[in-house]
Amino acid sequence: MAISVTSELEKEKVVQIVNEIFEISSAQTQELTPRTKETLFALAESKRLITASLNGSLIGWVVVEKLEKDVSELGMAFVKPEFRRAGVLHKMLEEASKRPERLIIASYSSELIEFGIKHWGARKITLWQVALVSRGRFITKRLNPKTSSVVNKHLRDHKPLFVITDRRKNG
Repeated sequence: MAISVTSELEKEKVVQIVNEIFEISSAQTQELTPRTKETLFALAESKRLITASLNGSLIGWVVVEKLEKDVSELGMAFVKPEFRRAGVLHKMLEEASKRPERLIIASYSSELIEFGIKHWGARKITLWQVALVSRGRFITKRLNPKTSSVVNKHLRDHKPLFVITDRRKNG
């Protein structure tokens, strides 16, 4: 299985990829907090949308959303069910780890949190610490009327977990 992972999307494929991510994430609100198409296009343009594909077909994605100058949030990590347990997520996370800023992982998945701790040396932090590091941006981002109902449902059903990388790569 030759899985391709990139944040450098081919311009002619961006519309197709964004539409597919939007459609799937809008239908998977129990797992994901969907982003608007405008947000997804902006993430793709700024190389903050990391995708995984197999034979040209999208099989997963991760977004890296800027919160502050040196802090971003890794979110909306998703791998299509038929490709899970094949290392797809780990490959996308490796691509994300090349980014120069500190990364916050906010997730309901203890597996994703443990990956951050084990492979990135991330440390667990509280929501309050996330709010402080992001200067409130982490919280205000979730007040978006288009996604706040999904966020509120997630918070009712699950306990979020948080980690942050302390390292900053040079170069």
